[in-house]
Amino acid sequence: MNTRSAVHLVLLATALGVGSSRQAHACQCGTRPPVDIAFAQSEVVFAGVVTAIEPAPTYPEGFVQGFPVSSLVHFRVQKRWKGAAATELTLTAASTCAYSFQLGRAYLVFAGSHGLTGGVLEASKCLPNKPYAQAAAELAFLGPPTARK
Repeated sequence: MNTRSAVHLVLLATALGVGSSRQAHACQCGTRPPVDIAFAQSEVVFAGVVTAIEPAPTYPEGFVQGFPVSSLVHFRVQKRWKGAAATELTLTAASTCAYSFQLGRAYLVFAGSHGLTGGVLEASKCLPNKPYAQAAAELAFLGPPTARK
């Protein structure tokens, strides 16, 4: 390989982030906390339907606290147990631990900033987020929807 080709490879690798000091970290949750602890750790707890999932265009350089922001997930809130009264909420996928939602499905959601800044909320795989139809035990603990603080 000649010197010119080697320089091009180094420039290409740098542009693609190969050899970058920022490393991707796999999500490591350990044991999921019980619902009462998940409730205490969350800023919002609600049941809602995913109305849209879109690429996240609004964050500087596409990163929040070193994690790539891949999408914004919009919900129509149907019931709420914690957090401000809102008929719509938007969560971000800003870490490797972000829960994956599907368009049109209803979910029970525990979300918070979990160390992210700027009012960014995320639902983590490490909390008991799940499709609403599979959340009977969590719903039994939460009781009737009200805005508990």
